Amino acid sequence: MEFIAFMCHTTLEHFDYLEETLKEYNIGTYFIGYEAQPYEHYHFLVEMSNDDYIKYRKRVFIDKLKLRGKPGGGQPRQYGKVSKIEDLEKMKSYTVKEGIFRTNLDDEEELKEIIEKSFSKQEKVDREREILKLLHVRSIEEMRFQCIELCAIIGMNPRPTKSRVDQLVVMRLVEAKDWRKVYEILYNRELTY
Repeated sequence: MEFIAFMCHTTLEHFDYLEETLKEYNIGTYFIGYEAQPYEHYHFLVEMSNDDYIKYRKRVFIDKLKLRGKPGGGQPRQYGKVSKIEDLEKMKSYTVKEGIFRTNLDDEEELKEIIEKSFSKQEKVDREREILKLLHVRSIEEMRFQCIELCAIIGMNPRPTKSRVDQLVVMRLVEAKDWRKVYEILYNRELTY
């Protein structure tokens, strides 16, 4: 058994059915998270065999809920599997991020840690707005340094990437209409005309 991450589009009224049916398979630890926005859907992270995932997918997503596994006719797919989980701990937090979730994890400390590391899309947007509000327009180097500090303190990201820092700095410079500095960041050189 390994952890498998997958999702499906369906309504909150199916939560009990999704969980109870899942428990009929040979599974280990599971997390099922519900999200209402931008459309109703679920994220699953389940310790199970790929064969059991295939059986569950057919029984629940295809036969019962009649969901599409591929986009078509201008419509998106309605269920799918993550091909490779890069970071299991981040996937756990991602699955429970909206706060409406179910799990069979018994370890209260581990669950508390997972919840503390999770945050909703709205929380991420709110943190980004706060960073932009506090980021002062000055030299690019000073802005980058301040942005790294703000990402760690407000964004709860102690290791922001260079591209993320530059993205936030550019967003702030666009707000300030400082096109010269935006050019310098995007093209890594000063404007010479």
